[in-house]
Amino acid sequence: MDEDISLIDEFLQGNESSFNRLVLKHQKRVFNIIYAILSNYEETNEAAQDVFVSVYRSLKNFRKESNFATWLYRIAVNQARNRYNKVKRIARVTYSIDDPIYAEEGEIERSIPDTNTAVNELEKKELNRKISDSISQIPMKYKEVVILRDVEGMDYMEIQNVTGLNEGTIKSRLHRGRCFLKDLLKKAGT
Repeated sequence: MDEDISLIDEFLQGNESSFNRLVLKHQKRVFNIIYAILSNYEETNEAAQDVFVSVYRSLKNFRKESNFATWLYRIAVNQARNRYNKVKRIARVTYSIDDPIYAEEGEIERSIPDTNTAVNELEKKELNRKISDSISQIPMKYKEVVILRDVEGMDYMEIQNVTGLNEGTIKSRLHRGRCFLKDLLKKAGT
């Protein structure tokens, strides 16, 4: 049996710590998805908390026929959409896969790098920054699909389950989002 389903069953039988384990298992990815859309740390923290409060309240309604993670990420994307629309602002994205706030605990141990490695790391971070800045400028309906596919690595079926869009719309928005991104990166000199 799937670990998530086991944790859900335990929680529904009254074991609160099972819900905590479920949160710990998924909180980083939920945060990353929301942050990539909102580009604001405080808003993302509040939205992530709201996601898990919503999940806590509605977990009894979760149908175990579908994947829990997909259901959870759909809630996260919807929460991010709602906050984005409420706030109506586009901030600069500082999202980076290499950013320490997204690292697993204990991953941040680093030794002093040699000069070539340091230069390569700086170049890599600068490229990530340019990509992140460019993603933040893509219109929301395209940005969402680009983030789920190219940043989070979801396949089309997962994106379809998370967004509720059909596959043709996903492919179209992904293509247009990537075109926006390509143009923005050209302008940024990348």
